Amino acid sequence: MRSGVLSAVVMLMCSCSCNQTKDSPHPDGSANTLTRMDAVNIMFKEHIEAGAGGYYRERDFLFRGPLTIHQVDAELTAYHERLLMMAPRAPGPENAPVDTGVPLYRNRVMDTYKEGDELYYYRSDPDGAGDKTEFSEGHLIIREGKVVCSFLLFMN
Repeated sequence: MRSGVLSAVVMLMCSCSCNQTKDSPHPDGSANTLTRMDAVNIMFKEHIEAGAGGYYRERDFLFRGPLTIHQVDAELTAYHERLLMMAPRAPGPENAPVDTGVPLYRNRVMDTYKEGDELYYYRSDPDGAGDKTEFSEGHLIIREGKVVCSFLLFMN
């Protein structure tokens, strides 16, 4: 029997929506073209508004990418290993670590990804709009100019 529970919760969510393209005008109405990160931010917010689930709250997000599938695999493996180091262990012969949920998350990302997709890491911006006490992070996949899936890795 395990003596503790890992405090990090890994959640998975996948939802389809969004039709924003990278050639869209700037949200402030100016003729300036969007940076790729501006476009990703708009696509992600529209994905959320289109019903990506109740896990996302109104807030600003920071993005990192595009990432290769190999980068995401390596980052998730390292994240899983860090969580295992923090996980409580039960004494005795059943000295098994608590399941972090990261391997399932990793498999879902790998199964959803297709050659040509763009992968991005996101996290809520602590300096942005929204509740400063809530935090979330995960990955999203963009295919043909649309967010086709978002994966919620952690949320407090």
